[in-house]
Amino acid sequence: MLGVAPLTSAAAQPVETEISMTVLSVNPNTPPITSANAPLTILISLTNISSQQLNGIVIEGTRGEPLTSPGGLDAAIATPTEPASTTAEPISTTKPLTADLAAGASTTIDVATTTSITNGPAGVCICTQAGVYPLYFTAKVNGTVVGATQTYLPAFFQQPQKAQVTWIWPLIDSPHRLTSDTVFTDDNLADSVKGGRLDRALQTLETLGTLAPSAAVTVVLDPELLDELIVMADPATPYTIQQASGSPVAGSGHVAAMEWLGRLRTVLANDPAMTLAFTPFADPDLNSVLTAGLPLTPTPPAMTARISAWLGTRVPVTNLAWPVSGALSVSAARQLTSAGFSMALLGAAAVPSRYLPSDGRALRVTANGGNLAVISTPKHVSAAITSAISIGAATDAPQQLVAQVAVRLAEDVAQGRESTAHHIVLAPARYVDPAPQVAAQSIAATTTEFWTDSVGLSSQIATTGAPISAARLNKPSAQAPQLPLSTLDTAASVNNDTGTLSSLFNDAGNPLVTALPAAVQRSESSAWSSASVNGEAYTQALTNSVAKLKGGVFIVNPAGSYTLASNNSPLPLTIQNNLDYAVHVNVDLSAVNQLPGFSSRLYPVTVEPHSKLPIHVPATVLRSGRIQVQALLRTRSGVALGESVQLSVRSTALGGVGLIITIVSGAVLAIALLRRFWFRFRSRGAQPPPAEPTPDLATSGAAT
Repeated sequence: MLGVAPLTSAAAQPVETEISMTVLSVNPNTPPITSANAPLTILISLTNISSQQLNGIVIEGTRGEPLTSPGGLDAAIATPTEPASTTAEPISTTKPLTADLAAGASTTIDVATTTSITNGPAGVCICTQAGVYPLYFTAKVNGTVVGATQTYLPAFFQQPQKAQVTWIWPLIDSPHRLTSDTVFTDDNLADSVKGGRLDRALQTLETLGTLAPSAAVTVVLDPELLDELIVMADPATPYTIQQASGSPVAGSGHVAAMEWLGRLRTVLANDPAMTLAFTPFADPDLNSVLTAGLPLTPTPPAMTARISAWLGTRVPVTNLAWPVSGALSVSAARQLTSAGFSMALLGAAAVPSRYLPSDGRALRVTANGGNLAVISTPKHVSAAITSAISIGAATDAPQQLVAQVAVRLAEDVAQGRESTAHHIVLAPARYVDPAPQVAAQSIAATTTEFWTDSVGLSSQIATTGAPISAARLNKPSAQAPQLPLSTLDTAASVNNDTGTLSSLFNDAGNPLVTALPAAVQRSESSAWSSASVNGEAYTQALTNSVAKLKGGVFIVNPAGSYTLASNNSPLPLTIQNNLDYAVHVNVDLSAVNQLPGFSSRLYPVTVEPHSKLPIHVPATVLRSGRIQVQALLRTRSGVALGESVQLSVRSTALGGVGLIITIVSGAVLAIALLRRFWFRFRSRGAQPPPAEPTPDLATSGAAT
């Protein structure tokens, strides 16, 4: 707010401020080019901030020497100073300007005067040269200065070449969904479109429609935001809010979304000169994403269908890149041209100043055989835009912005370049929170002057300067907004998981899988580049979603151990699927630490949604005793799902070593028996015949 702090003077020391002075308006913003006295009215508010009554307050005005450079105007705005007495001209008014104010009271003063381009009896002589004239006002009591303020009046002696002015007006917000079209992470969007920031941003365009009905503003809209509101407004698909506790609640923004969309449709319909441009959906941080080598995801088909139905015959511009950092790396620029982007809105520092056309034309940057028409807001104007339109902006901020634009033309006139046609792009901050009336006045004031033309984006880039290679772009500053590495790493990981999970469902079009690329792009939103805490929470939610998906099918951990009675006994397991779709997995069994004696092949199974499936996995055991086995689920493409389950298996079957020992022992025993029989047989074949009986001599003699 101008005039709250004491202003310095070239002739006197600053005094304690007792009256706060603020310029409320200047009408007209630029005096006409005429020798006759043309009326000029400056409305000033006075507030007695002292603790006592102030009577006989006298308002006096002084005109300073014209400013003819952006730097000189910047310095004057930063430190308002009473014009030097040697060059100052008093401002005469049609009536004396006096007031009495009680402590804390306020009033307004109409400074009614005239202007003329000749050195005549006008109240404000704008006869020195073309430029921006400082108008300095003081409040005096008994000759003592008790308050001061300053404003700036552009003036021209002859009609200059009109400046081609293009306003960019963003309707962008952070994403409010993750993997579902109808499940929102919060209900903040309902508040924003009903009395909040997005409501004020749309009010600005509505107010502008009454001040400058044909202003060629380019509205930059995120398709994600538009689709969120379309879903919110559709009673056929009620949206819900996912609470931290896990239980969803109904969203509250149905009516607010429907009304906001209706108002936007009316604004677009009432101004045929208005251009509608789309960011990539979810407005990803283009420089961070492309520099990291990550892809841009096309708008999902369902979202495209809803948005197309809402747009009707209006066709938005979709080839405009607006990196949140205001700059592009060389690799990002190359990928943009390869992806079909042909325009880029960058900051003033993105390109070396020696390559920028002096008249503000777009710069053609070549990369990969393509071209980017680079446009930017002049550095000294960027700060003026923020102060001219944001909540809390000074009421004479529109006048300051007009002066900031006009001084560029005045500089050309002062340097003999009267025929130069300037091209100026005015773009506020991405998440602008405007004071609607002041913001609309700022847009109208800079597009309806006799020295400006309001032109659309396509007209602004119709002519470009000499082309330069993308390699000459300035490297983005390390301090510029950018996504954290953890977010980019998560995005790359989930992108890799997408193909893996497709094989889990054996269906590339599975809704659980097709939602992941959109969720990744939402996690890459430009909003998270400057809101790192919210971005980290969003990235963690994405990580949790993928983990839940990959962990939705698992092997039920057995309560005890298994006993296998034979070498080829199947191993019983149970697989549980908590997901909404049938899954196709392979069961992988192996001995812990790859110990020998156990083997099994991949066992494919299909498990229906929300069910348990008992299975028997064939296995071969070549040893007896207790064996530690790990069971793991894999996708059909071979990627592991979750952690392995440890199984304790006891085998009573004869192992390989025991089998060999038994066979060898049996063979030895058989050989021993055969050897025994053989020797017995041989011993029988070699025995002598029986001997003749010996005569019994005793018997024989007796008989004789």
